[in-house]
Amino acid sequence: MRDSPPLRSRRLRLVTPRRRRALQLIADAGGVREGVSQDILHTRGCGAMVLNALIKAGMVRVSDIRIRAGRRRSRVAHLRITAKGLMALVAARDREAQKSKRT
Repeated sequence: MRDSPPLRSRRLRLVTPRRRRALQLIADAGGVREGVSQDILHTRGCGAMVLNALIKAGMVRVSDIRIRAGRRRSRVAHLRITAKGLMALVAARDREAQKSKRT
């Protein structure tokens, strides 16, 4: 039977550089209040697998909003960062700062 890795190492693996970049884009686009559409994140290079991982980890929340363009109405997936995502982003920044101080 395999032992599961300690909880701390699992947490550290959740925020990869790609996920950190996606969290940063969402936070910069308005974060908790405003958020950003999924299409904008895709055009900025954030893939569906990265966004799904953030959603499953509870770092990002998805909601469908209805928009109107002329006479057409459509739904858009809108992403907002959660408190857990903000904490992970701050922790990742702190780790980067510690690494830069060492070198």
